[in-house]
Amino acid sequence: MSKTKINDPGAHHAGSGALIRRFLPYLAKYKMTLFLDLFCAALTTLCDIVLPKIMSTITNAAMGVGITLTAGIVLRLAALYFVLRIIDGAASYYMSSIGHIMGVHIETDMRRDAFDHLLKLDHTYYNNTKVGTIMGRITNDLFDVTEFAHHCPEEFFIAAIKIVVSFIILCRASVPLTLAVFACVPLMGVVSVYLNGRLRARFRQQRVQIGELNSTIEDSLLGQGVVKAFAAEDEEREKFAKGNRDFEQIKTLGYYAMGAFNTSTRLFDGLMYLVVILAGGLSLVYGRITAGDMVAYMLYVTTLIATIRRIVEFAEQFQRGMTGIERFAEIMDTPVTIGDAPDAVPLQPGPGDIRFENVSFEYPDDHNKVLHNVSLDIRPGERLALVGPSGGGKTTLCNLIPRFYDVTGGSITLDGRDITHLSARELAKVRGNEISMIFQEPMTSLNPVFRIGEQVDEVIALHNPQMTKEQVKARTIEMLDMVGIANKEGVYSEFLPDGFTAPDGPTRRSELLDYLEIHTNVPVVNPYPELKNRRDYQWYFKTDTHWNDAAGFLVSGQIIDAAGGTSTPIEDVTVTYEPRDPGDLANLFHMPESMCDDTKADVSGYRNNITIHYDSASDNGNIAHISADQAPDPRRITIYRDSFGTALLAGLPKYFAHTDFYHWQAFEPEFLNENKPDVLVYEVVERDLGRMMEDLEKLMPNQ
Repeated sequence: MSKTKINDPGAHHAGSGALIRRFLPYLAKYKMTLFLDLFCAALTTLCDIVLPKIMSTITNAAMGVGITLTAGIVLRLAALYFVLRIIDGAASYYMSSIGHIMGVHIETDMRRDAFDHLLKLDHTYYNNTKVGTIMGRITNDLFDVTEFAHHCPEEFFIAAIKIVVSFIILCRASVPLTLAVFACVPLMGVVSVYLNGRLRARFRQQRVQIGELNSTIEDSLLGQGVVKAFAAEDEEREKFAKGNRDFEQIKTLGYYAMGAFNTSTRLFDGLMYLVVILAGGLSLVYGRITAGDMVAYMLYVTTLIATIRRIVEFAEQFQRGMTGIERFAEIMDTPVTIGDAPDAVPLQPGPGDIRFENVSFEYPDDHNKVLHNVSLDIRPGERLALVGPSGGGKTTLCNLIPRFYDVTGGSITLDGRDITHLSARELAKVRGNEISMIFQEPMTSLNPVFRIGEQVDEVIALHNPQMTKEQVKARTIEMLDMVGIANKEGVYSEFLPDGFTAPDGPTRRSELLDYLEIHTNVPVVNPYPELKNRRDYQWYFKTDTHWNDAAGFLVSGQIIDAAGGTSTPIEDVTVTYEPRDPGDLANLFHMPESMCDDTKADVSGYRNNITIHYDSASDNGNIAHISADQAPDPRRITIYRDSFGTALLAGLPKYFAHTDFYHWQAFEPEFLNENKPDVLVYEVVERDLGRMMEDLEKLMPNQ
C-alpha cells in the first residue's frame, strides 16, 4: 500500500493533560454524581480483590498450612463472596445508568456552549469553515464525550485501586516476586503512551476527514439541480471518490496503529505470566511462598492483566473522547472579533440616518480589498439602489451596516453614533426592526420544510415579545395580505411543499361556493375535497398539477358527471409515476430544485379504442380544437381554462366528440360564435378569483 503523508491538523494543540484540564469544569458541575459513581466503581473492585485471597486461604488450608479447612469455613467464604457480588451488581447498575446520564448532561452542556460561541463568531469564520465540518463538531464529535465523561474516571480509578491493593497484598507474601511482576508495568506504560499518541493522531485525522467528506456530500446533494444542469455528475463522483479514498486510507492507518497498540499489550501480558511462572515456581520450590500464595499471585496477575486489557480496550474510546474535546476546544478558542468597545454605549431611538465616511474594507482571511473610501449619506425614509457587477461589494457594504464585519478604515454612523461604539447587545436588538436584510438564498428567507405562518410568527414574536400568540398570528395574516398572497389563512397553515393543514376559518373559495349554491343554479365542480382525500396519491399537494394526468382525469370525471354524462372511476384506469423536471414546482415555492422530488402521474387504459385528433392548435398551446369520432357523447365542450386546464386533456377529449381549450389570456368572445358549445366550463384558480367578473363578461357579454 502506498504511503501518503497526511497532515495532522491537531498537531499544534496541547496534550492530553491540557485537554483534561479544559474538560474538568464541565465534570466539576456534577461532582456529587461523580463522587457516587467513583464510590460504586470502588465497590466493583471488591470481588476481584477478595477472590484471590479466598482461593489462597482455601488452598493453604487444604495443604495443611494455617487454619484447618472445614465445611463451615467454605460456607462462610462463599457467603462473603455472594454478598460482595450483590454489592457489585447494585454498584454496576448505578454506574451504567446514572454514570451515562451524567455523560449526557456534560455533552449537552458542551454543545450548548459551542453553539452559543458559534453565534458570536463573524461571517469570516463561516466563509472559511464548511457547514458539514461545523455540524460534525457540535454533534458527532461530542457523542463520544458521553462515554468518556464517566468511563474515563471510572476505568482509571478502578485500575489504580486494583494495582495498589494487589501490590500491597502481594508484597506481604513476597516482596522480590511482587517487584519482579510489577517491574513490567512501567515499561508497559511508556510503550502504551507512545503508541497511544500515534493512535490519537489517527483518530483526529479521521474526525477532520469525515467532516470534509460530509461537506462534499452536502454540497453535491444540495446542488443536484446545478450539477445536472451542467452535466457535472462525473466531476462530483470523482470529488466524492477522492474524499472517500482519503478517509479509507486514514482509517486503514488508524487500524495499523491500533493493531500495534493491542499487540504490545498482549506481549506484556505474556511477559507478566512468564515472570509469575518462572519466579513464582522457583520461590515455591525453595519454600519462600506457599501453594496458596502461588494461586493468589496467579489470580492477582490475571486481575491485573484484565484491568490493563480493559484500559487498552477503553483506549480507543478514550482517544475518541479526547479528540471530541480537542475539536470542541478548537471552536471555543476561535476568537470573537466583533465585540463591545471599551466606551460602548446603548443605542438611543432615532430616525434612522445612516452615514458612511471614507469607509474601506478588506476581508481578514485573504485581505481582499473590497471597498475603498466609500462615503454615503442615506437619509431616513430614503431608498438607495446599489447597482454593479457580481463581486463589486454590494452585499459587503450591506453587511457592514448591521456590523456583521468591522470596517478596516473610516466609520459608519447610525443617527450620528459610530456603530463600533454601540453596545453589541443593543445593536442586535435593532436587527430585524430598524435594520433588516432579505437574503438572496431561498432557504435563508423562507425554509420550505417548515410552515410559512410559523416562520413569520417566529420573527414577529422575537421582536415583539409583548404580543400574544393570537396577536402574532393576526399580524402574520395581515402581512401576507399586504404582499398580495391570496387565501392568506390557508397559506398561513400549509406546509411547503409536502403537507397540508385545513384553514381555521372560511376561505374565499368556500365563501364563493356557498354564494353560488345559494344564489344560482350553475353547476360547480369543486375538486378540492376529492384531491385532498387522495393525499396518498400525491396528485395535488406534491405533484405539480400542470403535468398531473391523474388529478386531471379525476376532475374530468367530475365535469362529465356535472354535464349529465357517466364518468369512468379512477380505479378502472392505471396510474404510473415517472420522475420529471421539478423546475416549475421549485419556482412556485421559491426553493432549490434539489429539494423537489416531483413526479409525473400518467393515466393509461382509458378508452383505448378511441383516437383523438388535433384539428387545430396554436403554437404556444393556448388554443386547441380536438375531435374524437367514436366518442360516447356527441356534444361539444369548451373549456375556458387557467393553468390547471391542461391536465383535463387526460379525460375530456375521449368522452366528448368535440373539445375546445382556450387559455383565458388568448380568449376572444367571437370564438364561442365560431364554435358554439353545448357545455361551457369556466376553470379558475383561487388566486385569480379577483378577475372572475371580467372573465364572465367575456363568456356571457349579454347576460
